[in-house]
Amino acid sequence: MKKVFIAAVAALLMIGSTFQADAQENYNTRKIQSTYFKVKGGYGWGVAKDGYYIDMGQGSSVDGVQEQIFTSLGGGAIAGIAVGHFFTDHFGAELDFTYLKGTKQNVQNVSVGGVTYQSADAYTNQYRLAPTIIMSTGNSKTFSLYTKVGFVLPMGGYAMVESSAVDPNTSAKMEIDQKINGDFSIGFTGVLGVQYRINDRFAAFVELEGVYLNIKRQKSTIEKFHVNGNDQLDNFTAITGKPIEVEYVDSVDSNNPDPSKALKTTSPYSKQGFNIGITYFL
Repeated sequence: MKKVFIAAVAALLMIGSTFQADAQENYNTRKIQSTYFKVKGGYGWGVAKDGYYIDMGQGSSVDGVQEQIFTSLGGGAIAGIAVGHFFTDHFGAELDFTYLKGTKQNVQNVSVGGVTYQSADAYTNQYRLAPTIIMSTGNSKTFSLYTKVGFVLPMGGYAMVESSAVDPNTSAKMEIDQKINGDFSIGFTGVLGVQYRINDRFAAFVELEGVYLNIKRQKSTIEKFHVNGNDQLDNFTAITGKPIEVEYVDSVDSNNPDPSKALKTTSPYSKQGFNIGITYFL
């Protein structure tokens, strides 16, 4: 009986040692699983607002009382993917690719006696690349806090201004869609997040994100021009006296004016918002 007891104790000790070794191996595996892939979604609100999205007349006017409209087109829904690597348990780098579906913002409204004669809304659809450095309280921990700081680089997309106007004399209604493309610009991003390790391969995260970004205009193009519901894009210049396409440059010669060129301006695309997503560790 004594031999059986000793054998049972030995077996338990062996099993316990095996579990301890497995736990230590899993912990070590978690620590070295430092390369990861992320998917995320989120929403943001425009901040650092300004008052320049249309060439002239931005703001509201009600019965002759004018008011500027300050806005930022940075707000809206985002979807993104990212790849990153932790060099230590506390320090790493990440490359984030995000698509922004901007919310529509009113930038002009002119009304008299309750009748709107001019109105314009603006929004953006934009692709962004963000290289960042990441600092964590411990990537291998079950719960960890982290922060990310880096640059934001618009890689594609455009802003669209949809406007309409009614001639008070003839009641003719004009509808104009103007597409605006931007120059290469650099912004900044900062993130504060919390991560929960579901297991060695998966983690969930929630982030608060701020983006500060201004974009210079490169060119604008009239893509839609309707008069009383009829397509008049081919006659846009003849009817309005303006070019269909405008290039934005650093200087213009007032002695030899060219209506197809205008001075560059910048518009804000800053935002504050939140993201949620899943991380997969390779």
